[in-house]
Amino acid sequence: MMAAVDAHYRFMYVAVGAQGSTSDAAVFAESNFGKVLASRSNPLSIPPARNITGTNIETPLFFFW
Repeated sequence: MMAAVDAHYRFMYVAVGAQGSTSDAAVFAESNFGKVLASRSNPLSIPPARNITGTNIETPLFFFW
């Protein structure tokens, strides 16, 4: 199972049904969510990178697991 949650721990996406020996990266890459995130057209409207408040350090938004 692979899932994405928001900052309030609400499930936003869940993928189930992959073989037990399949790596996390492969499950992600083959999921609809992974394919949409990899799309250059930005269909999820993810905001561009921005500076950390009070610095000149630019940081992209990201997903982690």
